[in-house]
Amino acid sequence: LKAGYEYRPIYLNNTEPGTPSGGASFDGAWTGLNQQAPLAQQGLGFASFLLGLPSGFSFESSQAGWSVAFKNHGLYLQDDWKVARTLTLNLGLRWEYEMPMTERFDRLGFIDYDRESGVRVNSGWNFATDVANRLPAGAPAPNLGTVNRIGLGLVNTGDVGRGNTQKVLGNFGPRVGFAWQLRPRTVVRGGMGILYSGYTGNASGSGSLGIHPFFRTSGNALISSDNGRTISATLSNPFPNNVGLLFGTNDPAEVQNRSIGGSYPLYQFNHRPSYEIAYNFGLQQQVGKWALESTFIGNRGVHLYVGGNPFVSTLPPQYLALGSALETPVPNPFANAGNPENGYQITRPTIPYKTLLSDYPHLSAGSVRVLQRPTGNSIYLAGFFRAERRFGNGFSFGAAYTVSKLIEDTAAKTGTVYGLPQDGRNFRDLRGISVQDIPQKLAVSYLYELPIGRGRRLLGSPATLGSKVLEAIAGGWQLAGFSVIQSGYPLQITQSDDFTGGMGYGKLRPTLTGNYKTDVSVSDAVGFPNEVKGRYVNRDAFSVTPRYQFGTAPPVLPNMRQPRWNQTDLAILKKFRFSESRYFEVRGEARNAFNHSIFQLGNNEMNIQNANFGTFQSTANEPRNVQIGARFVF
Repeated sequence: LKAGYEYRPIYLNNTEPGTPSGGASFDGAWTGLNQQAPLAQQGLGFASFLLGLPSGFSFESSQAGWSVAFKNHGLYLQDDWKVARTLTLNLGLRWEYEMPMTERFDRLGFIDYDRESGVRVNSGWNFATDVANRLPAGAPAPNLGTVNRIGLGLVNTGDVGRGNTQKVLGNFGPRVGFAWQLRPRTVVRGGMGILYSGYTGNASGSGSLGIHPFFRTSGNALISSDNGRTISATLSNPFPNNVGLLFGTNDPAEVQNRSIGGSYPLYQFNHRPSYEIAYNFGLQQQVGKWALESTFIGNRGVHLYVGGNPFVSTLPPQYLALGSALETPVPNPFANAGNPENGYQITRPTIPYKTLLSDYPHLSAGSVRVLQRPTGNSIYLAGFFRAERRFGNGFSFGAAYTVSKLIEDTAAKTGTVYGLPQDGRNFRDLRGISVQDIPQKLAVSYLYELPIGRGRRLLGSPATLGSKVLEAIAGGWQLAGFSVIQSGYPLQITQSDDFTGGMGYGKLRPTLTGNYKTDVSVSDAVGFPNEVKGRYVNRDAFSVTPRYQFGTAPPVLPNMRQPRWNQTDLAILKKFRFSESRYFEVRGEARNAFNHSIFQLGNNEMNIQNANFGTFQSTANEPRNVQIGARFVF
């Protein structure tokens, strides 16, 4: 019986200075005869640069570096129980607790669905009289009853501790395994376990950590206050009287004001860890000199972190029928209502109609995003078969064959170009064959020791000087190889036309209109468009989906793939021994020894609006690479 405790503190310290010296842009507006003249009648941008008259100036600097701590606690209990001479059980239980992430200066924020937003609606705003007359007949009125919900929460305020997510204490992971020697040459093995994974190590910057963006000092210069008639900000004084300058703050009230209508990615407070349920059952059998194994493997992922960082507020899909009317600017119900003048869309005189119709109009669809939302799922099932044998005369052989299927809806986390579902909310829309699915894979390894040298058939006991020299040169050589044949990855068909911004949607997919399979071989689809004999994928099976509709093509084609992978790597090596612990080794290696080209359709060639659609313009592997090396071990 074994028991133990594990504590893993991980500290991440960094400074992201942004652009502390600022970044300026210049055009010819200020050096022309008329600053408001068309571009062709303006002056020169370089002349504006020499005069220090920018067309734009911004900067961003960290008020201080950030320091984040991840702390993980683990307790485990394990018992290896030999029930009988032929049966052993492995029983275990592990408890995982990853404490909520903390930051040294308590600048972590989170999306609080229960917090009052602080947004005010102009009491004089009236949809029927101010807005409806600009829209098609029967256009729906927005639901402004949601504007008091959802705000940016700060750690170490109210009843919230220093962590930006809830504490989850019930992460118990049982494990059980067994080994049963059914016969002298037959063993049955199996096991199952639940494994938790936190968000430790997923951080790559202050935004992905959940640090609120308002601790930075930033500035966006007001170049002109009278629509370009006179200049207000120069390169030598871009922020006169601090106009356009926003000093970093961690004051809860000020952060709340600045966040209204803003754009930022944060964790939701009810974040929870993902986990996997893994199980396997296998049979190992010795038949003569062959070692055989067959195993069933399963893995189910639950609460996996989805890709794309979904938006909190999206446009309900039923409003897409309004088409281009969604882009109509309408009077803003949040303007002149006492909301903070923080420069965001919420205080402007007009906003797009689609913003008013979104789930939370005050957030502006396509602004506030949830980091690592734990709503993804996956299922992996596989059959694994392995055979090994050591033949006489120094030859050994091994082969492994895997047949499998991987289904998931975690989107960009597994590399798909579709990071979000089309409607931005229903991740079941992305459920299907994973872009990483490899249904069949055969791997073969082989090693041959030449029968020359001491203890071998030829020159096994050299007696003369000549035979010793010959043995030293020709003996001890080994030839090794590794060959892989596997199915190609699934295809992802795309289009260039996309939704307009501000709706919180994912990427628009094409519409499926027919059979996309063809009889065109890979060799006939290789080359430039005027050289190929056909397209690997039937272009006529897809049509471009209009901007305000959803495409019907699946995110990943379930039954059409890239060309299969077929590659062999070879190596030859020789050791010149001076003693048991000292030797000189030379080796030669050839990667892709037979120079097979594994053609693939790139992202452009899977875009139905690209002229090269369905033709092979690149390869997935590298050409043959040969290298020779030597080393002395002593």
